[in-house]
Amino acid sequence: MSRLRQLLPGSRTAIDVPFDHIEAAWRDDATLRVSYTWVVGGHRRDVVTHAQGVVDIADDLETYEAQSEDGCVTVFRVGSQFYHLLSDEERQRTGKRWQWVEDDLWKWEYTPEIWSIARLKAFAVETLGGKELRRYTLVVKPRQSEKEPVLAELRHALHRLGTDRFTLDIWMTEDGDVRRTRRHLAMFRTRRGIGELTSITIEYWDPGVPDRLIAPSSKEIGG
Repeated sequence: MSRLRQLLPGSRTAIDVPFDHIEAAWRDDATLRVSYTWVVGGHRRDVVTHAQGVVDIADDLETYEAQSEDGCVTVFRVGSQFYHLLSDEERQRTGKRWQWVEDDLWKWEYTPEIWSIARLKAFAVETLGGKELRRYTLVVKPRQSEKEPVLAELRHALHRLGTDRFTLDIWMTEDGDVRRTRRHLAMFRTRRGIGELTSITIEYWDPGVPDRLIAPSSKEIGG
């Protein structure tokens, strides 16, 4: 259990966010564990889908297994391309292993442009697993009139999802070792209808996990 020692949302104390450490960790840690939580509006209650897997930052590969009320699906991402693992029956019928499903237009990277608009919302020192970590909570919100290409693309991607910002939590050791990150997007209330995405939460942790991913070959992919 974490022990909260300090929370400074309105403090006069200046808190310097070590963006260079965060960017380096995101670039240098080849593999991390990843989890997703999607919440979709339902008739009587929201529908929640959980997924967990591994991401290879260096090679831009990712795989995870998503579990919902409708069952389980295995996903593989190669760059911006997403594929679903076919069932045994479909594999026997088609001779393929994976089915292409979509091209995600936005690649989530933490660049100097994004850090330039990140605003510190809160800071805390927590004890997790007997280790003291610094938790930074940031809000990233591009301006409507944003002209800088990276930020304009980010704003477009957020708008397409139904929001204009995201919250980023980062847990680090005192010497700048990033242990965990969490990105959360909450959609506008006007977009939260039945069957519509309400929120997404993505977490990365366990940097350096020894799992190497191999992208599906073209022979394994169905059109």
